[in-house]
Amino acid sequence: RDSVASRGLGDVYKRQAMELASGKSLAMRVGTCTWAQLRAWMCATLEALAYVHARGIVHRDIKPENLLICSESDPRPGLKVADFGIAWPMGHTRARIIGTPEFWAPEQAAGDARRMGAGTDLFAVGRTALYLAGKEDLGRARLESVGAGAWLERLLEPDPRDRHRCAADALHEPVSYTHLRAHETLRYL
Repeated sequence: RDSVASRGLGDVYKRQAMELASGKSLAMRVGTCTWAQLRAWMCATLEALAYVHARGIVHRDIKPENLLICSESDPRPGLKVADFGIAWPMGHTRARIIGTPEFWAPEQAAGDARRMGAGTDLFAVGRTALYLAGKEDLGRARLESVGAGAWLERLLEPDPRDRHRCAADALHEPVSYTHLRAHETLRYL
């Protein structure tokens, strides 16, 4: 066996391997996706976070670069949440200010570990959806035009107590499909 431990390196060089995501990250899809695509990606992200949160972990760095697409040619197609390098146990009382500032929840930016939890990641999901839809006011208008404005606003509440209680709640909140046209690109709305 040729493992790190067998070569005498012990715990110094721990490695993590992940499957290949040939579809790249969502960072490559900014402003070019349909609402149906964006909703599917955010639902897949929320499903993954529901699993992680149920195990008492906060990711703390949800952003387009950490959401990878495995294409149909990959062994397990679909969206994958990557980079758990700064993940943190829920309820931990000490936390450093770390992550990607553009996607931080207010409690994360303040380093307030007592308030960090599932809502911290949910805020980042909202920021990610907004970013992928076309950034700030334009993205907000596009998401509102397809009936997702209230869902987005709830994810982006400054106080984590006003956000969804957990990823499963955000996943199952009804979003109006009145204006949804599955093949319409958000950038043209």
